[in-house]
Amino acid sequence: MRVLLSAFACDPSFGSDEEVGWRWAIELRRSGHEVIVITRTSHRKSIEQAVAETPALEQIQFHYVDLPGVQRCLARINRRNHLYYFIWQAAATLAARRIIAAQQIDLIHHVTWVSARQPSFMGLLGRPFWFGPVAGGDTVPLRLLGSMSFNEKCYESVRVIINLTNFINPLMYLTFLTADRIFVTSESTRKSMVPAFFHGKTRTRLAIGIDAAPAKPGRSNIQSAPAGSELRLLYLGRLLSLKGLQLLLPAIKTLADKGVKITLTIVGCGPTEQRLKSLSSSLGLDQHIKWAGWVPKAEVEQWYARHDLLVFPSLRDSGGLTTLEAMRCGLPVLSLDLAGPGEILKSGGGMRVSTQGKSLPEISAGIAAAIECFAADAVLRTRLRNETLACVDAYSWTALVADIYGSQLEMRK
Repeated sequence: MRVLLSAFACDPSFGSDEEVGWRWAIELRRSGHEVIVITRTSHRKSIEQAVAETPALEQIQFHYVDLPGVQRCLARINRRNHLYYFIWQAAATLAARRIIAAQQIDLIHHVTWVSARQPSFMGLLGRPFWFGPVAGGDTVPLRLLGSMSFNEKCYESVRVIINLTNFINPLMYLTFLTADRIFVTSESTRKSMVPAFFHGKTRTRLAIGIDAAPAKPGRSNIQSAPAGSELRLLYLGRLLSLKGLQLLLPAIKTLADKGVKITLTIVGCGPTEQRLKSLSSSLGLDQHIKWAGWVPKAEVEQWYARHDLLVFPSLRDSGGLTTLEAMRCGLPVLSLDLAGPGEILKSGGGMRVSTQGKSLPEISAGIAAAIECFAADAVLRTRLRNETLACVDAYSWTALVADIYGSQLEMRK
């Protein structure tokens, strides 16, 4: 097919939504589709550099749309571009209309932002239109809000209220109405953000993928620790209460008091860093915690290779790219049974700690129990490592594109 991608964010030099937009473009091209991308002019330099380094990408058409004066004006009251996004979508739709007048387009696909709260007007152009995968409906369970600061509680509460407005937001209703297919990242997003009238054309898929793992067998990069040595835990990500480190540190305290040989390396930075360091000191964990700070993306795989278990107790994470990256290296993962990471680990490759009906201390105790079991059982560690390598291929970008495009194209025949 000739596919027109709407990608407000599309940049090979960044992660998050920018990476999602970029990967959809290159993976669709690798799958044999003709690809035309509408994105922002601010991404042009990075895109052109990547294309120059990989000539095969020259087959992708990039059309750049931006209104820099409008963006600068709106940035004074909304630095994160939410207001500008609406105006950009209108401008991008006009650009798409011009492209359609010049070329036959088989499908228009909105891929970024990955947000079920932000509309697209591409469905008004008279071509088949797919929206997503988009996220936003996963929320922190009410009983877990007690672990967060007052400001973070307020933010989460406002976010829930904004999500509820999706049912009366005319622009989102128009987006859902004009979409032939809607893809959401979780059942929570489907139920809390997509009106029931549109559930029949809504499918659940992750919005993220990972590069295919190295060739089997024996492809794990993990450097196994000798029996009886210290258990090396890793957390990698931003330091936010949403990521659940305030639940992990008490669990480390429980294990240390039991005499379990353990260290936790925390890679990342963020607004709760000082708060977490104070909590670590008050629990007497200074000798068990290593603060590595931010590291370049190119070095991340080295950190996975030097540890035994990734602990990622996120309270609300629609994707969980860190989980997939670790599994690709053969590193087992421990997460809560929530949102993206919890969904990924249903297939194996790690351990999920139950949060259903549990208090904060009970969840911390569950994390400690799971880590203690992992430390004591060499057979379990080997099995989980093998599972990571067996499961992660299902979450590759190639598999994601084949899943969405293959299943939907079969329905068109």
